[in-house]
Amino acid sequence: MALSRSLSAQRTHRGTLEVEMDEPKISVNAEGKIDEILVRTRLDSHRLIEEFMVLANVAAAEFLEENDVPTLYRVHDHPDGEKIQELRQTLKTLRIPWSGPLEKPGDFTKLLRSVDDSPYKRIVNEVVLRCQKPGCLYPCQ
Repeated sequence: MALSRSLSAQRTHRGTLEVEMDEPKISVNAEGKIDEILVRTRLDSHRLIEEFMVLANVAAAEFLEENDVPTLYRVHDHPDGEKIQELRQTLKTLRIPWSGPLEKPGDFTKLLRSVDDSPYKRIVNEVVLRCQKPGCLYPCQ
């Protein structure tokens, strides 16, 4: 879908982190036992909905800021330096050349786009995700 690609490109231009991860779909039988675990296909329609959700969050945040409404934001702190070194070591082990910075979310997205056609795409996405600190609430006014 052209619209979801356009919105995604705008988000990338703003320097956001975009990790591509397979999502498991777990089927459970009548006894509550797992029947099978499948990989859920991520469709263009899913990407479009995700982009709309991000845009809705941005619009809500802008409205709250413009109207001086006290609110909480969920923010992520900078990745831990040790985790960054582990990521760089993983890239070196996989012989993936990367000498660029790994400081801002957009840096990680550039790295991930560089391995889009690599057999190591999934591994790099997982290691990048592990580098990120969990979000925390931050009061803003």
